[in-house]
Amino acid sequence: MGSAGYWALGEEEQRDTTLTTIRGLLDDPAPRAAAVQTGGITAVSAAAVGGAVYGLATRRRREFQREWLIPLHEAISVPLGISELTDPRRYLHVPRNFSDDDAEIRIDVPTHMRFNEDLVADLVAKKLALENVSFTWRRAGRDTHVVVKKRRVPPRKLGLSDPGVR
Repeated sequence: MGSAGYWALGEEEQRDTTLTTIRGLLDDPAPRAAAVQTGGITAVSAAAVGGAVYGLATRRRREFQREWLIPLHEAISVPLGISELTDPRRYLHVPRNFSDDDAEIRIDVPTHMRFNEDLVADLVAKKLALENVSFTWRRAGRDTHVVVKKRRVPPRKLGLSDPGVR
């Protein structure tokens, strides 16, 4: 099919000129080297720009991991019986705004349940500097986890006998 287009070029001279041009490109390495060099520079530049963009986009996540997730993982991995080599993102689901009132932290715990829940709860509260939080343990089935939330404190009612009320 492609040869039919080539033969349709017409005269013998045109075919000879085309073949000469193709042979010249194949025999002379300079045009190929220039194309490879330009393509290489383009590829390296694209990789550098892509790496810089990726680095900037993931910087906040890496800082959060370094400051909060990894220390929490180091503190609770041994009491939970989880390998210290485990990636913390596999079982620690801590939002960046974990100290907000409506934030919810989820920690997937092993199904064997051979750990001290009070110790784990204490370590989580200390490592994340949390106060007045509740721990809801789900122990049944394969999806064993604990959910950590801030406790809702009911608003204090002001009475007429309060000295601070006028």
